[in-house]
Amino acid sequence: MNSDAKEVFLNYFGAVDRLYLGLAVTLFVLAALVWIYITIKAFKDRSEEKNKDDMSVFMVVLRGLVMLLFLVAIFMFS
Repeated sequence: MNSDAKEVFLNYFGAVDRLYLGLAVTLFVLAALVWIYITIKAFKDRSEEKNKDDMSVFMVVLRGLVMLLFLVAIFMFS
């Protein structure tokens, strides 16, 4: 790639590390919003069906936290 093409890329997108950081933050925020939506739905399902226990809601919350922790670990180590 010649220097003019690199300059155009950097002027349009910014530095690659900033682009990567922006992508990581966007993905994390999107995953957090999806997790919040799933958790709210699990709480609503539990309130509608009385035979569901609290452990199923706890597992939804725990899986969401593990997913977000996994995303943070991927972006910190790469």
